[in-house]
Amino acid sequence: MLVLTGMSFAANLLKNGDLEGADASEFTAIWKHTFTSYLIEEEDGNRCVKFEVIALEDAGESQRLNGSLLIGGAKGWYGDVGKDALRLRPNTTYEFGFDVKGTIKYFNHATFDVWLKDGTRKNIKTSIDKRVPLTQEWVRYEGEFTTDDTIQTAVLKLNVYTDEPKDNPIHKVGDYMLVDNVVIKEKGR
Repeated sequence: MLVLTGMSFAANLLKNGDLEGADASEFTAIWKHTFTSYLIEEEDGNRCVKFEVIALEDAGESQRLNGSLLIGGAKGWYGDVGKDALRLRPNTTYEFGFDVKGTIKYFNHATFDVWLKDGTRKNIKTSIDKRVPLTQEWVRYEGEFTTDDTIQTAVLKLNVYTDEPKDNPIHKVGDYMLVDNVVIKEKGR
C-alpha cells in the first residue's frame, strides 16, 4: 500500500472535499440497510463524513457488513444515478486522495464506479487495490486511475465488506469510518 502526502488541492473536482462547508451531498452511503452516512464535527472543530454501521446483515451461519461510501455526487444506485456524478474526461489519468480513520477494522479497496456514454455502469480498479486497515488516527491514502474512451461520469467508492462469525462478531452497530480531505483531480494539474 502506497501512502503519500504530496497531492495539491488546487484542481479538486469535488466542491466540498474538505467538508468545511455544510454541504455533504457529494458523499452518499449505499446499502443503507447496514450503513448510513452524515456530516459530523469533531471536538477540534474539524468536519468530516461519518460512515456508520446501523445493522449487520444476516448471512445464515455468519453475519456481514456490506456497504460502500460513494464520493462524487451520485444519487441512488441504478438507473440515472450517473447523471449527478463527477464529469470526467476520456483517456485521462486522475489522482485521488483522502484521509480516513475509524473503528471499522478496514475497508476493502478504493475503486471508481463509472457510467459510460451508453448509460451502462462499470467499475475501474485503482492503485489502492488491497484492504486498508483503519486506526484511531487520521491516515492519508493516495492513488490513481485512468479512464478509457467510453467514460462519462464517475464516483470514488470505498467498499466495506466483511463476513463474520455470528457467535464472535468483529463489528457492532455504531462502528464507523471517518473520511475527510478528499481530492480527485487530473494528474499533473
